[in-house]
Amino acid sequence: MPTKQVRVAIIGGGISGMVLAIELKKIGLSSYTIYERMTDVGGTWRDNYYPGCACDVPVHWYSLSTELNPDWPTKFSGQPEIQKYWKRIYEKHQLASNTQLDSTFLSAVWNDASGYTCKFKSTASGKEFTVVCDVLVSAIGGFSTPKEKPPGMEGLELFGGKSFHSARWNKDVELSGKRVAVIGNGCSGAQFIPIISEDPTTDVINFCRTPNWFAPRPQKSYSSVTKAAFRYVPGLMRTYRNFIALSGDARFAAWQLKNAGLRTMAEEHLWSYMSSQAPEKYHDFLRPSYPMGCKRIIMDPGYLKALHRPNLDLVTKPITSITKKGIMADGVEREFDVIILATGFSFEGEKLGLDIKGRHGKRLADQWEAQGGPQAYLGTSVHGFPNFYTLLGPNAAGGAASALYSIEAQVGLVVQMIKPMMNYGVKSFETKIEAEKGYNLDLQVKLHKTVWHGGCSSWYLNGDKLVANFPGFVTELVLMLRTPTWDSYIQRGGTRRLAVRHRLHQLLQIVGLVAFGVVVCAIGRAKIQREIASFTLARFHELKEMARTQGFLA
Repeated sequence: MPTKQVRVAIIGGGISGMVLAIELKKIGLSSYTIYERMTDVGGTWRDNYYPGCACDVPVHWYSLSTELNPDWPTKFSGQPEIQKYWKRIYEKHQLASNTQLDSTFLSAVWNDASGYTCKFKSTASGKEFTVVCDVLVSAIGGFSTPKEKPPGMEGLELFGGKSFHSARWNKDVELSGKRVAVIGNGCSGAQFIPIISEDPTTDVINFCRTPNWFAPRPQKSYSSVTKAAFRYVPGLMRTYRNFIALSGDARFAAWQLKNAGLRTMAEEHLWSYMSSQAPEKYHDFLRPSYPMGCKRIIMDPGYLKALHRPNLDLVTKPITSITKKGIMADGVEREFDVIILATGFSFEGEKLGLDIKGRHGKRLADQWEAQGGPQAYLGTSVHGFPNFYTLLGPNAAGGAASALYSIEAQVGLVVQMIKPMMNYGVKSFETKIEAEKGYNLDLQVKLHKTVWHGGCSSWYLNGDKLVANFPGFVTELVLMLRTPTWDSYIQRGGTRRLAVRHRLHQLLQIVGLVAFGVVVCAIGRAKIQREIASFTLARFHELKEMARTQGFLA
């Protein structure tokens, strides 16, 4: 049992918050609370329920590595199945007793003696309350604050019809028989436009100022036999998941500027698909002038083919203003009954709700603004803010990888930072300024060698600074997060320097490897090989017998 119950406040009841809570329970910590502003958990998959909402990475890789699910219906599962999966995990691990719903985070102030004093507000009543914690974790992610008033779209408040963001889909608005404007054709817009335009009485005009690269989405349903194999054949589902992860992460090679030949081949493959699906009249516009990967590639859910429909048009001229009746573009006012914003999310510190003051009274949003945009050490901790961690924070995502891959690795690091506070009396850890600066200088140099600096405008960028992506295979980041580099942190309190303990641990590992080598030589390689062969044969016979009893073998 831990010697101290560290008080941990987790902001957000989405995937990140749930994963951290599960891991804290595993190490015997019960003094944590998830503060969720809504009346249910789920985060992105609770909020985004627009028609056609689905995962754009294979869902077996979008699952928790400790909670594999053999019953996914399709390779790219939809929002209802994903939300159901995470609610099941939430209930299985009994996280409700440590969750406070209807609690909007307002601010936090660090004090060396007491930790963080946090202010929250009841979303329903408006009443404020205060919480004191030792560790504060932002688990709100980057998709929590939609751009409901995107820059350059003046007059939205004057519009006389209905308007809403896709992440705040208004189910009460009936689209049948209406004139509907959709602004944006990124991942969300590309998913719901084919659905709402299926109704021939709904006239849809999609306003798009920048084209996107589309890739074919190899959607497929898993048969009952496949699901049974995932469930009963040991290691099969994990092997399948690892194959998806390996092949997905490997695609980063095409994101590196030095691999221009590989990227050109990939671009020609994508354009061949795009031109075969979309109407010829849109071909000149639809082929992006920027390199593949500069913006997030869209796994096509049928958007390109839907452009053939007579009730769906694409307008590529910039919007000049929004009027009471509709939208002005290219000198023409088009009238609409409904405007749907598919304009993405805000990733700025203040708009992410991070009103946090650190050791020197400096606000996190101000520090990030002075640095030209959000930054953190390993995407997880920030200098000047002891015991504060952010999950899926700055530069923690991969351009072609599952967010769960990064989240689980970051959670593992945070848990390792909390353990010494529980067991060795450590008061706080704070990232050293030289560690954060050095890491981010190297990060930005590497990022400039990727397609994300390829001349396009995307949510990855804050001005000229890339703030979202990690400049390498995400496996590299996962390995960096595996074990804390204690010398990168200022430790306050505790009976022993953890950096010394870490070096001793490394020394013991080396001694262990040497000892193992000596044992191997003493026993003899041939005998070890015979033992391995015998063990493998025994497992094969067990697997064969299990398959026969389950009916897979006649």
